[in-house]
Amino acid sequence: MRDFNFFDPYLKTQAKPNTNRIVLVVLGALLLALMVYYQFMLMNKAKNLQTDIDEIQMYIQSSETTNKLVIVEQKQKELERLQGIYANVSIATSQIEQADKLDDMLIEQINAQLPENAFLSELNINQSLITIRGYSMEYPTIAQFAYNLRESGGLGNILIPSINENNGSFEFTINATVGMEVNDAN
Repeated sequence: MRDFNFFDPYLKTQAKPNTNRIVLVVLGALLLALMVYYQFMLMNKAKNLQTDIDEIQMYIQSSETTNKLVIVEQKQKELERLQGIYANVSIATSQIEQADKLDDMLIEQINAQLPENAFLSELNINQSLITIRGYSMEYPTIAQFAYNLRESGGLGNILIPSINENNGSFEFTINATVGMEVNDAN
């Protein structure tokens, strides 16, 4: 038996859904959802960054931080001042060490020229002027000492401004200037 359906032409038949259209709609919806999510995420990050910036600004502008910065700047200026002083002291130290070496060399040179029976009691070195005071048992020994200093080199303008007799010995003063070179007589 056959079944007749008279309502069949009047029934709406559902058409097969178009899968390409469905895929495009789903992909479009996903893409739109991703764009909205990405925008939301960027806005959230921007809000968080702005909050962090505000906190940092508040910390920087706080009176405690400002006071610390003032103290640091003062210490920096003090450090720069002390470094300048240290540099000057280092230069002075090296000059003193060089002067001490020069003085030692001069003293050694002067002592090397001292004849027998002559003795030094005082030696003053003031920049390039040297004043030698001493005593001798014999008068010609003083002249010999002045001659030895003149011949040793490095000393010039050797003068004997005073010789005084005192209890059988002769006290003398010799002035000299330091030349450019000093010979090591040892």
